[in-house]
Amino acid sequence: SIYYYPLINNLRLTHRPKQKNGVSWAEINAAWSQAAQLVMFVGSTIKFKSKDLRIVPLTTCAKVIEMNGNINDAGKGRCKGRVVNHLGVDVDSADRKTHGRENIVQSIKAFYALLYQMVAHIDNAHVNMAEGVGKMPFAMEPHMIGPHHLRKIAEEDDFGWGNVIHCIAVNMKWLTRAACKFIPEA
Repeated sequence: SIYYYPLINNLRLTHRPKQKNGVSWAEINAAWSQAAQLVMFVGSTIKFKSKDLRIVPLTTCAKVIEMNGNINDAGKGRCKGRVVNHLGVDVDSADRKTHGRENIVQSIKAFYALLYQMVAHIDNAHVNMAEGVGKMPFAMEPHMIGPHHLRKIAEEDDFGWGNVIHCIAVNMKWLTRAACKFIPEA
């Protein structure tokens, strides 16, 4: 069976490599770096800054840094009281612990938390969006996107995480359109 990955700039967005489909860590790193850049752009456009999460869109391996470490920190690197979530495999890192996992599910949860905060910021700002943006495709709750509960999907569930990433990608596309039409209330 053929699996279709969500694309960002023709890079497949996924949570782990698949040799049979030709998906490597290099492509995963590049795709999540593009996603991180998009989130950074949208955040600055809508005047959003998270209190506890930072995005670092490095081309070698994008990162989401938790400033207070409130997400389950299994498989994350610690850095001076901060939790660093690698959105891929940091091949330039001397810390080989970042390479031990077969997937980046925990890091995707941190990325999702940041995306959720951005959507909540838009909702809480009571902003006027110009005509034509429409409703966000997949509803977002603190640990749910659409019908998918992030805490109930096993790390090994490729189909489940593929669906979550699809929902994230579709909502990021919507966020891009919304950010272009963002008009804060006076």
